[in-house]
Amino acid sequence: MRILHGTWIPNEETDFIQSGSFYLWVETQLSQKSHTNSQQIHPGHLVKSELIAFLVQELGIKEDNTQFVQRISPKYFALPTTNNQPLPSPELTKYLEIELTDSYEEFQYWQVDCYETVVSTKSGIALNIIKLLKDIHFLAIYNAEKFQIGSDLLFWYHYTQSFKQVILKDQFIPALKYRQLSSENPKKKGKSKTAKAAFEIYATWEIISEQYEANILKYIDYMPLICVAGKAG
Repeated sequence: MRILHGTWIPNEETDFIQSGSFYLWVETQLSQKSHTNSQQIHPGHLVKSELIAFLVQELGIKEDNTQFVQRISPKYFALPTTNNQPLPSPELTKYLEIELTDSYEEFQYWQVDCYETVVSTKSGIALNIIKLLKDIHFLAIYNAEKFQIGSDLLFWYHYTQSFKQVILKDQFIPALKYRQLSSENPKKKGKSKTAKAAFEIYATWEIISEQYEANILKYIDYMPLICVAGKAG
């Protein structure tokens, strides 16, 4: 059995407005290969060539090989680990005929090949990912013997279906976001009697739905830990 995972991973940057991408990866039964390299490559995931085949054959994603290669890159997930092996997800465990326990030695970062989804935008709000997750959810129901979705991907499916109402009802407006900068440059201290305005203005979009804020508070309680386990590098 293959378990399709997916989650949002922010870019490692210090910009005021932080960007990121939604990534997909596939978990399989752990291989018996030893892993002695310092990268800690996850022994139970589809590597680039296998992942491309899965995306095409099971999800029907149509891109040429060059586009796939550009969008697949290693990301890192902090996963419960014992005996230097990542524990399988609860979704995979039931197919391995083993008991899932809460005991593990530690969390370790494991390298996984991930596919960065293509995100179309309208008015600065991601639209394509909502449709993609809906299509994946449909395929997983009718192809349950081939693959199933993990708790992380299931969470994002339900959340995006809720968030979709904000877009359908046009509950967002253009806005400017103000950022106060350091008021003084140490290198120029004492060289000028007049201080320039130390701020930046960012063009963005503001959501004006009360239900949006309420949904965030509700879904925070539902979010699986694996949704915040990934990092870019």
